Amino acid sequence: MRVTRSIVQSYIELTDVLVAIGIIGVVVTIALGDYRRALTHVELIEVPFLVSGIRVDLHEYRATHGAWPDRDGVSSHSSSRSIEDERGTNNVRVGGEAALHFTMALMTTSDAGVLSYRAAVVPGNASSSIIWTCGFAPVREGFVAPGTNETTFADALLPSPCRQGLAPTTKY
Repeated sequence: MRVTRSIVQSYIELTDVLVAIGIIGVVVTIALGDYRRALTHVELIEVPFLVSGIRVDLHEYRATHGAWPDRDGVSSHSSSRSIEDERGTNNVRVGGEAALHFTMALMTTSDAGVLSYRAAVVPGNASSSIIWTCGFAPVREGFVAPGTNETTFADALLPSPCRQGLAPTTKY
């Protein structure tokens, strides 16, 4: 009888340990998913800073010539520019009508995607302010962004100014 009681106590202790390990495993799995999502979000937050020089080039071209450049007339006379960072080389392509399409590979996953920026202006006013609309964000009322949005990242991963339903904030 005594041996049986010892075996039962060992079994209960082993079961307790296994349940605790299972609970820890579930918590770690949930936390790891949130951590990866947060890292992806941080990577996408860098994009506005990486493309800011090209946005300034477009703005200066428009201020000088009164119109947007064609694909061959922007950013050191090239329609595509590579930006080097810790992930490697990322490509920025000008898509006509002042639309920038930033292609990047994410460090957190093996996925690559595109985040688009479109210049929005007041129609018929060559000296109007320029608002850069990114991702799925709607164009501010009274402005028009003729460039196409080629964003492929999920809305939830984008920086808040680039999400659907939020107003654009970057203004020049």
